[in-house]
Amino acid sequence: MNERQDRVPAGPAQAENEVPTLVITKDDLAAGKYNEMTEIKFAGNVEFAAGLGRVKVKSLVVSGYVRAEAGSGIEAGSGIEAGGSI
Repeated sequence: MNERQDRVPAGPAQAENEVPTLVITKDDLAAGKYNEMTEIKFAGNVEFAAGLGRVKVKSLVVSGYVRAEAGSGIEAGSGIEAGGSI
């Protein structure tokens, strides 16, 4: 199981109340960091960069939002569940 919980893009220090965001990029996919056997569990937001096409992971659990930029997509094999709206 390949579980990624700690990767946050480099940048300025986050404000105390700011939610961390995991950004999945083309370089991440090329390096094999995420694939259909990956379980992503992240305490924050997850964004898929533009132009990735369909990204398959085994599961995706986040406490914030999930965003797929233009040219990227999310597919649910057995459904999508949300505490708020989709």
